[in-house]
Amino acid sequence: MPFAFTVTEFLALAPGVSGEGEEAGRLEAAMIAMNLGSVASRAVDTLSGGERQRIAISRALAQEAPLLLLDEPTAHLDLRYQIALFQALREKAETKKAAILVVLHDLVLAARWADQIALMDHGQVVAVGSPDTVLTEENLREVYQVPLGILKQGEKILAIYPRDDLMPS
Repeated sequence: MPFAFTVTEFLALAPGVSGEGEEAGRLEAAMIAMNLGSVASRAVDTLSGGERQRIAISRALAQEAPLLLLDEPTAHLDLRYQIALFQALREKAETKKAAILVVLHDLVLAARWADQIALMDHGQVVAVGSPDTVLTEENLREVYQVPLGILKQGEKILAIYPRDDLMPS
């Protein structure tokens, strides 16, 4: 940050978010979704990496963009903020009919929140579809070159773990 903007001042600089009228309501809702009330008057350059990440997410949520592109948005976020992030994204997708594309390395989070997944390997798409059809042991072994197991409850993926029984000695 070249200037010591407060969180509120910085967020009001987002395109399409003047901080007035309906835009102010969107900004406030985004700040609440990312639990930024306690840092709203603090200078952005004094905040932790996780707090700055939540500010960036709030800025994106406050805009009326029909498409959000997020690259590793959970970086620096504690679990509670990861959940809050995906709840806010889900709400935006459903209420505003926004398309949301998220790049993640956390396959369990992707499986929990994504409607569709594209599993990629070195820039090439290996599989596309619902999480339970894309995140298979075979696909994961092909991409990650290690044997992985998948713990499921019904069709929900609960965990992806290294398969010790298949690891080379």
